[in-house]
Amino acid sequence: MYKNVSQDRKTSKKEDIKLALIILAAVLVFIAVLVPIIRFVRLSGKYAEYKEYLNDSFLYAQKHNSLSAVKDGDQIYISPGTAERLHKTIVFKVGMGKLRNDVTVPEPNRYTELSFGDGTKLAVYPFTVKTASGKRGKP
Repeated sequence: MYKNVSQDRKTSKKEDIKLALIILAAVLVFIAVLVPIIRFVRLSGKYAEYKEYLNDSFLYAQKHNSLSAVKDGDQIYISPGTAERLHKTIVFKVGMGKLRNDVTVPEPNRYTELSFGDGTKLAVYPFTVKTASGKRGKP
């Protein structure tokens, strides 16, 4: 009976190995393409969550008049109107980190820390960014 089964076989073992290697290569290519896509989706989700939390902190600070800035040890309270302009600039125009200049790195000692009153703090570093037109400007 075994002889009948092995004689009816239409493909050789070499062909089976080639087919298995082709399937393995296809699976590896699929995984190699899928991993960066999954990573991008996860990072996009984390970025959206970060943006939502910061947006909520700005709204809290505007509602409770609790936005302050600390630079070189000096604390300045920021009016609700200025807080609204900062909110629009940081969250909507600058995109909270989407624009960046890879040529220069901000100096670690030169930053302003925004405190929102709900425990959230944001360090803002001054640096020059390239605009879409290629001109340089300050955010």
